[in-house]
Amino acid sequence: MSKKNFVTLFSLLFAFFLFLSVSSVNAATFEQLKEDVRNDTGVVYNPELARDMTKEEALSYVSVVEIELLKKHSSLVTEEIQDRAYKYVAFGSSSAEKMSEKDFPILPQGTSIPTSSYTLNGAIYTSEGFSGSGMRYSGYCFVYGDYSSHPQFGVRANKAAFTFITRRGTTQVGSYSVSKDDGFHFYPSTNSGNLNGYLSISNPPTGCNYDIR
Repeated sequence: MSKKNFVTLFSLLFAFFLFLSVSSVNAATFEQLKEDVRNDTGVVYNPELARDMTKEEALSYVSVVEIELLKKHSSLVTEEIQDRAYKYVAFGSSSAEKMSEKDFPILPQGTSIPTSSYTLNGAIYTSEGFSGSGMRYSGYCFVYGDYSSHPQFGVRANKAAFTFITRRGTTQVGSYSVSKDDGFHFYPSTNSGNLNGYLSISNPPTGCNYDIR
């Protein structure tokens, strides 16, 4: 191998290991942030608010970041991801005119019962606005990473009533009508075993959505 090729190979390897190192540190730092927020041992500053976020706001920030990481199949929390999370907390869905649609976190919707799961950890996840005709479903069925700390699902329906269905595996355990704009409704997440839950709605009014935690 020529000296030039050796130097090129060494440079590429160095860049690769540097990328792995940065990604690992980034992921570890975000995990520590989540832990500190949940344990009330840390706060997160939001430049859009020009102040530290409350715990609830910080948990929403964490939720947005986690959704973005899932969408990108990455563990690297970029400035773009942070900016979107800051804006979501600062403006929220009630001030949509201040943000374009791409600035909001998205949980997909589907036309069939979901088979992919998404792990909740107590923070609020907000779905995209629903539309279309016929039955529509949440894109994921929801589970908890720690059921002992989350014995109930919290569901809130915005602008239209949803049905929340809980299952053990693929066997239905419960079905609940979640009335619209009436705060969070809580349903058992454990029933002789850990349950998963998903939402459905028939002929949804355009823009209706749900929150779950």
